[in-house]
Amino acid sequence: MKDNIYMDYINNNPDSPESRAKRRKKHKMARVWAFVVFFAVIALIAAGLFFSVKAIINRVSGNISTATNSSDAGNNIIAEVDADSDDIKDTLEDLLGGEAIIAPPEEIVEEPEPEELFETWLDEKISAMPIEERILGLFIVRPEQITGVNTVVQAGEGTRKALV
Repeated sequence: MKDNIYMDYINNNPDSPESRAKRRKKHKMARVWAFVVFFAVIALIAAGLFFSVKAIINRVSGNISTATNSSDAGNNIIAEVDADSDDIKDTLEDLLGGEAIIAPPEEIVEEPEPEELFETWLDEKISAMPIEERILGLFIVRPEQITGVNTVVQAGEGTRKALV
């Protein structure tokens, strides 16, 4: 019995050259299998991406060609919207327990901006002016030209006398 224990130790010695060779071979095979599995997974992912992109392109180009080639493409879209609205009505009737009445949306009235209001007011005033006033409105007179002063800071008695 003592010999069997000793022989098992010799045969299973982790430091023996045979055990090292077996371990190296085992590790080498494990690395080979790891590379094979890794590249197989990469190939599957690439194939999946390729076919997904191809399917998306076909679906998009099919929708575009159907919409452009069909003479009643607009009618198809309207029919789809009507079918959807019927489904919505049915769902609402089920939820409410009665007939659902869907009112058409109210038209949105946009109020003009203050700038637009000012421009229309200004256009009305200018169109009401005689041609002479329109021409005179083209000339700009600075206060310095009226009073004869180099720089006018504030209008006062001098400006009033110059205007009269």
